[in-house]
Amino acid sequence: MAALTSQKVRASFEQLIHVDRDGGGNGTTLVSVKDGDNGTTFALQLATDHIALTDGSYMQADKIKARDGDGLALQDDGGNGLFIEDGGQVGRGTATPEAEFDIVGTASTATNLKVYSNQSTPAGNAFLVYLHTDHPDYGEDVLRLRADGINNHIGCQNETTHVFRVEDDGNVVNLNDSYGGISDARLKKDIVDATEKLSDLLKVRIRNFVITEDKDQKKQIGVIAQELEKVFPSLVYADKDGMKAVKTSVFIPIIIKAFQELHCQYSDRMSAVENENRLLRERLDKIEAQLNMG
Repeated sequence: MAALTSQKVRASFEQLIHVDRDGGGNGTTLVSVKDGDNGTTFALQLATDHIALTDGSYMQADKIKARDGDGLALQDDGGNGLFIEDGGQVGRGTATPEAEFDIVGTASTATNLKVYSNQSTPAGNAFLVYLHTDHPDYGEDVLRLRADGINNHIGCQNETTHVFRVEDDGNVVNLNDSYGGISDARLKKDIVDATEKLSDLLKVRIRNFVITEDKDQKKQIGVIAQELEKVFPSLVYADKDGMKAVKTSVFIPIIIKAFQELHCQYSDRMSAVENENRLLRERLDKIEAQLNMG
């Protein structure tokens, strides 16, 4: 009875597990384990160069380690996936990552990186994206992105204070109230004095308006791009969808130029008035002299 039971167990075992002793029966497959519910399907195959699982199966492990110093690749059947280089750098779309996490887009229409949180209100000081460095030349917090439905913003922050922040309504705030652009002469050519701007600047219409998507419906002041481009077309540009924007910062040199023109006009007018006053004073002195002689 015991022998019969042993034979049944062995037969059942042989039906589930196939060992290719000479490497011929299953090609490169060395060990095959059949599905217990389907005697014709291999649930697991151990080959000389890979381990194969049937669709829907999964493998559990606490650690996966590369066998040598050439790194570790996690790929789909098309060869796409992640590559972990010896040293820990991770590449997506590249087997030679140049950063701690290097993403190379594989399609022009694909989003390279998307971070999403389904928490409507993160607890405490939670951030959607938080980049931090201990490098002495760059401060500490490089970028913080918070999205909790109340205090949405992108910002750079030191230990206690935001030094730069983009609010969810598009408002930009920084600590020292200073904004600059690169203006080195070595980057420019064809440098000449600008033409007069005062007459054109006086044509710019300054409007009050409300942004349609502003939840607070606050009244704002500014210009309308379609109106401004009739006067200063170079200050208006459109994105790929035709939405127009204004290079507001360029107004500063235009205003300075207009102020210089006003100053010249004022100086010329003052010179003319002073000259006229001088002539009047001379005539008045002559009249007073004649009256004194009489």
